[in-house]
Amino acid sequence: MPDDNKTAGLSVPNSLHAKWQLVEYETNEKIPYQIVLEFKNEKNEKGNWTLSGKSSVNFYQADYDFTGQKIKISNLIVTEIAGNLAATTFEEKYLDRLLQVSDFSVKNATLNLSSSKQKMIFKLTN
Repeated sequence: MPDDNKTAGLSVPNSLHAKWQLVEYETNEKIPYQIVLEFKNEKNEKGNWTLSGKSSVNFYQADYDFTGQKIKISNLIVTEIAGNLAATTFEEKYLDRLLQVSDFSVKNATLNLSSSKQKMIFKLTN
């Protein structure tokens, strides 16, 4: 019987602290860009947990705090690289959704970030 805290072929346990790739929204909408999100297992100089990533156009970072299955993402900073309208529009939607997240769960190399109105599904990546 497999250990629920490990995923076959991966040495990373089912932990929030990993690198993730967005694979779908609750609408089963295909994600047309490679969106990466990494929850770091370290705190910044202010004592806040940090995350970083790459959206459709820009790089971003933010603080996060979590207790149990609750999570709050704040202090989002985004680079200002110009992109085409479709990529920029997708990015704005993704970053807005990221700031609305209130709950998370991790199981079988899948991260679910959700709120009462939305859900984003990520897969563990290297």
